[in-house]
Amino acid sequence: VWALAGGGAVYLQGGARHPADLDIQCDGEGAYRIAELFPDSITLPTAYRETHAIKSYYGVLEIEGVVVELVGQLSRRFETGWETPVVVKGQRRWVRYRNTDIPVMSLEYEL
Repeated sequence: VWALAGGGAVYLQGGARHPADLDIQCDGEGAYRIAELFPDSITLPTAYRETHAIKSYYGVLEIEGVVVELVGQLSRRFETGWETPVVVKGQRRWVRYRNTDIPVMSLEYEL
């Protein structure tokens, strides 16, 4: 299960700003599986990474000049501690764009 996230998701749901890259949100296994589909496009191998504000399985691809960030099992830190990792299926919506249905993270989640 995956969905377009970040600026791409907001743009496809009516946002005015064209995204500079594409963010794909999924579970941890999904981040590895998506990267395996594009082995020649990997610029940063998928691995579990943690910063002071977020932790996730993260990797980067570049496909035909477009940077694609893979974010699996994302959890954000708030003042009260780490949130439970996002369940993509629960936040996913479908948007029709150029005759194609695209899974996107909900605006409620993104904003």
